[in-house]
Amino acid sequence: MHYWGVWHGAEPFEAYERNPTRFMSEYGFQSFPELKTIQTFAPEHYSLQFARAQDYVGFYEEERKLRRALLYPPSVSLVNIVIEGDSMADASRDARRAADVLKRELADGVRVLGPAFAVKSKVAGRYRTQILIKLRRDRHALVRRRIRTLLEDEALARVTSVDIDPLTLS
Repeated sequence: MHYWGVWHGAEPFEAYERNPTRFMSEYGFQSFPELKTIQTFAPEHYSLQFARAQDYVGFYEEERKLRRALLYPPSVSLVNIVIEGDSMADASRDARRAADVLKRELADGVRVLGPAFAVKSKVAGRYRTQILIKLRRDRHALVRRRIRTLLEDEALARVTSVDIDPLTLS
């Protein structure tokens, strides 16, 4: 059941208990939580404290510190490498091979994460894995050269896409 009242935050999640049906779709459970829910779950969270105080500069400074410490953009660049295959075993095998090479040959100022199942792990009948690289901005040339060398393997190049500073990781 698509319960749009809950979906759009007009009614609490408990409204499903008052309106039982024989079938309930998962789509009714994917809405964003209401602000009221977030505020009661983590009222001490720095973002809520800064919002309450209307302290945009303080929020920016705190967020910048955290992003730098956790190696999140914009303090670092991201490279998302998606490797596809006819089966998850094929995609995983190729991704492991690529990740092993990248981890071995990229060091200072570069973190290679994965491989892992892609956010959208199957698209148009193709299975997808991904490798995420976090790097300092001064390491772009090194990473680009290494990826170019890796993609000299034509079989790997045919199933690989590379997105530098991606807007999403899907």
